[in-house]
Amino acid sequence: MYRKKTSLANATFTRNIIMAAIFSTKRATRRCFPNKWKITTSWYICLLLFQHPIFIESFRIQGSQDEYDPFSPYETGNVGNTNDPEIPQRERTNPGYIETLRQMITVGKNRLQSCPGMVGPIPTTTTETSGEEHYYCLGKEYGYCDRRTGTCFCNTGYTGLSCNECAPTHIRVGELCYPSKRCPNDCSYNGFCDRLTGRCECSIYRSGLDCSELKCSLYHEFCIGCKEYHEEEQEKQIGEVEEGDFNNNIDGICVQCAQGYTVNASAPPGQQCISCHQTFDPRCMECNTTSCLSCVDLLLTSVRRSGKRKVDPELPPNELERELSVTVPFGSQQLNAFDEAEYYFVVEEVDDDENKILPLNESAHVCHQGLNRDASQTCYPTYVSNIVCGNHGTITFSSPTYEVYEDEEHLRLTIRRSGGGVGLVSVSYEIQHITTNQDDVSPTAFYTSNQTVVFHHGQVQASFLITIHDDRIVEENETFVINLYEPTGYSTLGNQMRAIVTIIDDDATRTCSGRSLVVTSSLSNKGKFGTHQRSIAGQSSLFNILATSCLGERQAVGGDLFAVLALTRDYGEEHEIYDFARPTLDGRVLGTIVDCGGGEYTSTVNVTASGTYDLHAYHIIPGGLRGWYYSDPFFSEDNLVSSRIDAIVNFTWGAGQVAVGAGTDYASIRWEGFVMPSFSE
Repeated sequence: MYRKKTSLANATFTRNIIMAAIFSTKRATRRCFPNKWKITTSWYICLLLFQHPIFIESFRIQGSQDEYDPFSPYETGNVGNTNDPEIPQRERTNPGYIETLRQMITVGKNRLQSCPGMVGPIPTTTTETSGEEHYYCLGKEYGYCDRRTGTCFCNTGYTGLSCNECAPTHIRVGELCYPSKRCPNDCSYNGFCDRLTGRCECSIYRSGLDCSELKCSLYHEFCIGCKEYHEEEQEKQIGEVEEGDFNNNIDGICVQCAQGYTVNASAPPGQQCISCHQTFDPRCMECNTTSCLSCVDLLLTSVRRSGKRKVDPELPPNELERELSVTVPFGSQQLNAFDEAEYYFVVEEVDDDENKILPLNESAHVCHQGLNRDASQTCYPTYVSNIVCGNHGTITFSSPTYEVYEDEEHLRLTIRRSGGGVGLVSVSYEIQHITTNQDDVSPTAFYTSNQTVVFHHGQVQASFLITIHDDRIVEENETFVINLYEPTGYSTLGNQMRAIVTIIDDDATRTCSGRSLVVTSSLSNKGKFGTHQRSIAGQSSLFNILATSCLGERQAVGGDLFAVLALTRDYGEEHEIYDFARPTLDGRVLGTIVDCGGGEYTSTVNVTASGTYDLHAYHIIPGGLRGWYYSDPFFSEDNLVSSRIDAIVNFTWGAGQVAVGAGTDYASIRWEGFVMPSFSE
């Protein structure tokens, strides 16, 4: 549609044309004066307006010589009437629409557009617009046609270019669209919902307004499918019923039970659905009257997420204690609630009676290595809920974190295997140091160097020892990680496949050699410390040792071991200072120690030869010998790989490494320290 400012010549009309327009009809007068002024000389006013030459705005006429001249920007023209400007909805200007204000416009050829499926003109019958013509899309019920744009404006419930489709909120009945009504509870997904009436048409086995009532519940509360007997089947059924039970006979049979149940048609009414969970295994989801057919992880049921349904089995104790790496809130629909679900299958029995594997709960056991101070395992029976449903296992640590004091020598780690312990599997482990090193921890106990844990059939848990080396150095707590890897026998690793171990340092409160004091007995009672004492040869000299912790605090209890030596000043290096087995040698005297309690010790030294002696007090620290590990057989300092305290020197390395980095074939070890016998004869 075009419009332009016309010239004076084109805008001037003759008196005869104007007069003809004025004296047309009352309807034309109403168009000329939209506000319906009641005047008697309306034709005269219009005559005066058009007698004078003026500029007017009009639409460009197609086919004229100036049809393609450019428009001047932002020119105004008569484009129709508008309603309230505060209402942002699109204006409806369909000439056939009753409430649309009419306007007098001059149009040329093909001025009005056609809508898809347009019908009309259709005259109106209302008093106010009698005789006017309207245009619709397909029909008055579907929508009206805006002929200026060729667009269909659909009535409520209709959509599409020609308003030929029903909106999602409506349904088609015949050729028209009617509002869609919801049915109660969506008919419990067991019936057809009549959207026109909002009523349910239930399946043959359901009843109630929302189809929630089972007609088949007479046979069993979980019977969801049943049928009536034919006449001959009914006679047969009645003939098999004993005389006293005739009144309990019913004219039908259950043919389908809910998930987790199977049909037992020979059972009396009310008992025709057998629970697969109770009969075969808590994880059995499909069965017949003789065996379980398929299994499922109970994590996939709704019990843990949204509560137990009537049809769900009770969770066994080990499922209630089952730990997951992700905590899903109760009632949540998060998909990661199923991430740790496992695949379960029906375990097949073997014919060999000696290697019988079913039922799984009768062969389940746990094993602990090292209880006999060797690599053998000590096993005990344990409880599992698996009977015929199982898998090869998901292997995890029983705890994600462990703590151990530095002086405990060993730490026992526990690995769990799910799935009821089906078959022979194994898993390996390794240590990953964080703030520790190989001087602080060894991956095995002294009786083995094997870092692979084997699970035999039925074994659902295994524990083993690793060695903690005490260094008697005051330091921060240290941390390392143990990782599981390389599962075999179709087993898999769970999310808890690593454990963080913290070694708690306990040296700060122990007796510290550098802070403990040796004083003369005469001065210690006065709180004074002496560094020299004059004694007579052949008479005993008394000294006190005051045990002090590394924090500088006096010890409140005894229990420490000390050795005191009196050595002459000329006692040479060729002599063995630390030979505590022989009390006296030339130039050397070994004193005796008495634990007085409260962290105080009394030492008696009897020097029989005159001279000047130096008194040496040694703190004997129990806990093992210090071992120096080399990666060659020659004790080369350049090949030193570890220096640690071994509480036990009784190794069985087998084919494994002597120490991490020391190799398996060529290595050398040197131990230093003192050995105190348990008794002396």
